[in-house]
Amino acid sequence: MNYSGEKQRGFALCLGGMNRRIYWVTGALFLFVAIVAEAFGAHALSDVPEQGRDNYRTATLFLMVHGVALLAIQLLMEKYGGWLLQAGTAAIAGRALLFATTVLIKVFVEDPWWGFITPIGGGVLIIGWLLFAMAGFMAPQKK
Repeated sequence: MNYSGEKQRGFALCLGGMNRRIYWVTGALFLFVAIVAEAFGAHALSDVPEQGRDNYRTATLFLMVHGVALLAIQLLMEKYGGWLLQAGTAAIAGRALLFATTVLIKVFVEDPWWGFITPIGGGVLIIGWLLFAMAGFMAPQKK
C-alpha cells in the first residue's frame, strides 16, 4: 500500500514490495557482523597500520549505525510504506553493505581497485538517505 492506500506497482514493487521484514533481518545481520568484526579486529589487527585500523573501525561503526537505522526504518515502513521510503531503504541497505565491505577489504588487500568502488557505495547511500528524507516530507500528517 502507498500513502493513499492504493496498491503499489512497478518500481516500488521491484525495490521494496518484497517482504518488508528483509530490512529487519538485514539490520540485525549488520549489527551481528559489526559486533563480530569488532571482536575480531580487537585481536587480529595488531600488525595492520594505524590507518587500516581506523578504516576498519569506521566500517564496523558504519554497519552498526546503519543496522540500527534499518531496524527503526522497518517500523516506519509498517506505518507509512510508499515507494520513496522503500527505494530509500533499499538503497541504504544495499549501499551500506557495499561501502562497509569495500572499506574492510581495503584493510586487508592492497589492491587500489577497491578504492574506486567505495565512493560509489557512499554516493548511492547519500541518495538513499535523501529519498528517505523526501518520504518523511511526503508522509501524511496526523490531524
